[in-house]
Amino acid sequence: MNIPVLLRLLHKLIRLGIIAKVNFLALRV
Repeated sequence: MNIPVLLRLLHKLIRLGIIAKVNFLALRV
């Protein structure tokens, strides 16, 4: 696999993780 594809996947995963964390915190309040 080439690096740009891995970086794009990693970026997408990080963004999804941040969104999930924000939603989780919003639901807890």
